This record gives sequence, C-alpha cells and structure tokens, in this order.
Amino acid sequence: MWPVSAGPGVLAFPGGSGLGGSRSVHGNLDDRRSARRALGIRWVGGLQRAMRPGPSPSRIVLCRPRGRGGVASVVDQLYPSLSTRAPTTLLPVGRRGGERLGARAIVRDGLALRRALPGAAVVHLHPSLRARAIVRDAILHDLAQRAGCPTVVQLHGFDRRLVAWLGARARARAALLGSLLSADALLVLGRPFVHQLVGLGVPPERIHVVANPFDPATIPTERIGGAPLVLYLGRLVGGKGLPELIEAIGLLSVARPRLEVVIAGEGPLEPALRSLVRARGLSEQVRFVGWVQGAAKVELLARASVLALVSGGEAAPVSVIEALASGVPVVATRTGAIPELVGPAGVILDRAEPPSLAAALTEVLDDPGRGSGGPAQVADCTLDRITQRLIRLYRDLGARIEDPPGVSEAPGLPEAPRRRARVGG
Repeated sequence: MWPVSAGPGVLAFPGGSGLGGSRSVHGNLDDRRSARRALGIRWVGGLQRAMRPGPSPSRIVLCRPRGRGGVASVVDQLYPSLSTRAPTTLLPVGRRGGERLGARAIVRDGLALRRALPGAAVVHLHPSLRARAIVRDAILHDLAQRAGCPTVVQLHGFDRRLVAWLGARARARAALLGSLLSADALLVLGRPFVHQLVGLGVPPERIHVVANPFDPATIPTERIGGAPLVLYLGRLVGGKGLPELIEAIGLLSVARPRLEVVIAGEGPLEPALRSLVRARGLSEQVRFVGWVQGAAKVELLARASVLALVSGGEAAPVSVIEALASGVPVVATRTGAIPELVGPAGVILDRAEPPSLAAALTEVLDDPGRGSGGPAQVADCTLDRITQRLIRLYRDLGARIEDPPGVSEAPGLPEAPRRRARVGG
C-alpha cells in the first residue's frame, strides 16, 4: 500500500513511486523505520523545549538540494539576496554523490535541521511534487511543524502521473495533505499548479504563485553576432526531448549547414546522445560543453538565437526565464507554466516530434525579432522582486524582519541600479 502513514503528518513510500514499480525509491522500509526512530517524537520534543518563548525570531532556514540543477540554482540565487534582509541559514539536504537516500541520509538531514531550528522564524523547503522528493521533505517539514516553526514549501515540479495517482486514491491524498501539503504556505511557479493543488484538496488561501527568479546582473546586455545557435540548458536525462532535438537538427542540417547547437549540461544520457549525434553525422554542428554557469552561461545566452526545451514535464525552468530576460526566443513544449511565461516570445508545441520541432526552430530562426518581447514577459521575476515577495510572506507567518535603510516592500518599487554583465564580441 502506498503511501502509508508513518505517524501524524509523515509519509512513507514502501512500494517506490506508487506508479507500478516494486522497487523502493528511497531505500527499503527498514531504512525508513530506522530514520523515524532516530527522528521521532522524543527527538522533536527536545526541539520544542529548546524553542523558549522570547522575541519574534527573524532567522530563515533555507533548504537547498545537494548537487546541481534548476532547483539548486534557484536557492543559490535566493540565499545571498535573502541574507541581505534577514539572518539566513543555508541547509543542504538530499543525497550526496552516489549515495542512496536511506535512513542515514534522512537522519543526517534531520539532525542538521535540529541544529538550525532554535530561533528560526521559518523553514523554507524546495521539493518537487515527485515521489523521489516527497519522503525526505515530508519528514523535515513534519519535524519543523512539530517544533512550532512555520513552514513554506515551494514546489518546483509536478509529476503528472503522481498527481493523477493521488487524485484517484483518497487515503494517499489524505496522507500527503496531512504532511507536506499542510505547510503554512505552499508556493507554486504558475497558475496551472494552483488548480492542481486545489484539486487535491489544498485550501486556495494557502497557495501563492511565486516565480523562479533571475538576477539581472547575470543577463547579457549586448548580443554577440555569428552563426545561428540553438541552445539547450539543463540536465541530460530522459524526458527532456533531447533525442528529438538532435533528430530535428538532422532535418535542418542540409538547408542550414552553418547552424550550431550547444548542449550545456550533465547527466547519464550524455553517452547515448553523443552516439546519436555521430550516427546522424552532426559532430561538426552539435557541441556538448558540460555544466555552465557564470560568465560562460552569460556568453552562451548572448550568442543564442533560440533556446530549445522540449521536455515532457517542467514547471517554470530557470533556463527559460533567463533566455526570455536575455531577449532569446524559446521553443518549448506545452507543460507547466511555460506557455504563460513564453507568450509571444517563442513557439509552444504540443509534443516534441522532430518534424514539428524542426518547423518551430525554422520559424523562430527566420524571425530575428521574435525574442524582443521576452524581457517584458519576465519583468516581475527579477531577484529583487521575488525576494521582496518572500520577505512579505515570511512576515505574514510571524517573522520579525526589518527593512534595511533605503529598502521598501511597496509593490512595484523601482529596483536599485545594479551592475550588469557585459560580454565582448
């Protein structure tokens, strides 16, 4: 049976994802029982005793998934920005490289949270609504709530199969609603996810739409000319539409021999993708450059003619927001909040099929001004504005956070001038 209650508000997943697999996603049931014994009622009671009455706390505990990826990059942006407004503790959670997320990893993260909780005003978790993220974050969330600390859960991704599975199973849905989805505030990345959570039974007044941020200081201010460039930014894993993208480039290569493709990211699919590129005779056009950040990513955004992200399931990827902010048009699939983000600054496909993808890339490449409306599409996603929204939310939950000199929380406040990245031609 999946999920089963592991105590009030805590979920356990003895059968894996609950979508037909028999292998446990987060280690076997004995591991989870061991974790619960180590992080049980007596342990939480100690936390409650440690949080003595006093002035309203102001410290934020910001949980960051270990490793690289879109969620980690979002937290990496938020952490220094929030730190300028309130004391902020960054708490790495999740698996280390090559580690199985069993009892040891869960206990390690729980003990780290225990050290961070006394004096904390709010715990801000960043899971995805996917089976692999629910167990860990449900336990951490439950510990924080039992200790009397308000919780903010920001959902970065929705597994549509899991949402449908929960919708058809009242006991599983009730268990999740009593745990991770019982947070004081639930943050989603777009309006489609509000409807999904309400459909699962979450009260709409606890749901807030807060976009992923981008930092204007990391957005190129000048374009770099050259051969047309199709850019992919993201993990090299299944479900991202990467084989279809390579096949589409193969269809375009004869008519557009100067077309370049840069695949920026890391992941287990890279060897298979490289083999496909060689098999299609595209080695001169398609480059794999690994994970990029900082100046290297700014330069790629300055050179890109189009960003292609034809994933089967996304929420509101940072790569799409950064491309739009850079004036780069986007070709993407109709998933998550991507259609409302992109608007007229790109092409939205119903499915990632090579012929339709090749046609969409051709349409955008033949229209150099297509991305000009991108910055307006994401004007409310700047790091300063998202930080202000989060600070207001934390205050509503009881955090005592004072505005520093010269900073106001008034909506629509013009942002202070910031140094912006420049790249040479």
